[in-house]
Amino acid sequence: MDPEFEFKIRRARSETPEQRIADSLELCDLLGDMAAAGLRARRPNATDAEITRILVERAIESQARSYRR
Repeated sequence: MDPEFEFKIRRARSETPEQRIADSLELCDLLGDMAAAGLRARRPNATDAEITRILVERAIESQARSYRR
């Protein structure tokens, strides 16, 4: 197993449930920021409202796909 992955697993196992939730929420925020940055790079003239609308539409589509499985 990859040493970095093993380290992450050991660290996660030693965290409290509250810390795991906090880490998950932080990762979700980071993912949203990265998705928005990618959209802004592809659509430099888009407003913040347009970027948000596209992200919400994509999230809804993704959720709908997961329920159809």
